[in-house]
Amino acid sequence: MKHAASLVTIMLALLAGCAVVDAPSIDPGLPVSPDNPRLTWPETEGAAGYQVQLCHRQDFLKNVTTLPETEEPALCLKDIIEHNRTYFWRVRAVDFDGFRGPWSQKGYFNVPLRRPVPVSPVGAICTHRPAFIWQKPESARRYVVQISTDNLFRFPEIRYETTARDYFPVVEVPQTDRKYYWRVRAISTDGALSQWSEPVEFAVSMSAPAAGLSPADGGVVASLRPTFTWSGEEGALRYQIEIIRADEVDAPEPPSMRLEFSKGATASLTLKKALAPDTDYAWRVRPIMPDAPGRWSDYAAFRTPNET
Repeated sequence: MKHAASLVTIMLALLAGCAVVDAPSIDPGLPVSPDNPRLTWPETEGAAGYQVQLCHRQDFLKNVTTLPETEEPALCLKDIIEHNRTYFWRVRAVDFDGFRGPWSQKGYFNVPLRRPVPVSPVGAICTHRPAFIWQKPESARRYVVQISTDNLFRFPEIRYETTARDYFPVVEVPQTDRKYYWRVRAISTDGALSQWSEPVEFAVSMSAPAAGLSPADGGVVASLRPTFTWSGEEGALRYQIEIIRADEVDAPEPPSMRLEFSKGATASLTLKKALAPDTDYAWRVRPIMPDAPGRWSDYAAFRTPNET
């Protein structure tokens, strides 16, 4: 009798368009990662695939999203869901004949706001006021930046909140050649917080001034369009050269100042515009690094030839 009853149940299920496969067993409060949102559930015996539905309503009566069937007991939600939203979900198994089983119990999940990804500063930098820049996650409206000498951020030295995608500190990072750490988190319009980004280490390591300047201090050049050379700095994008009359070195705004830039990282520059003849000049150079200018060299004085 029991055997006959089970056959009747199977026949009735088939006639009704239902499968004999059981409803999958799910974890109703399954946590979902903001970086790799994914649903998983145990395999169902006899299942050839699975169908998942998502809804913002627990009753699944309106605005239901039915996702394409998947053969695996898992589904990637990237580019399907929005962050900082609550979803309800359910799944049912599909057998090898295409019949669908009953829905599982309803689960729910909230996809947290994605945390920002720090871009710079990273590693050795040569400015006490670096620009803090990060990749902006969707749904973020504000950001909190922390800077500390402690990678656990127990005593942050600087905390700043901004609506921009970068932060330029008003206060200088105080110490040279000391390790600092920074991190950032996002805040949504409704006040939801993302996790903190991974700490990023940086250190202010002001490079030594350029050496080996030519013309050297006290030299005389043979041309009114002299060539300037100096020792290069590893990692420099280009160099900035300042030339002024020697008697204006201490002037706050020397009227004779000329600023020139090297072509790329080449540690030399030949002037195209002639200097005044029989005149004492001073010059100095500094590297332009990826994040900020480096230190100026000391001035080197030279004299131009007496020619027109």
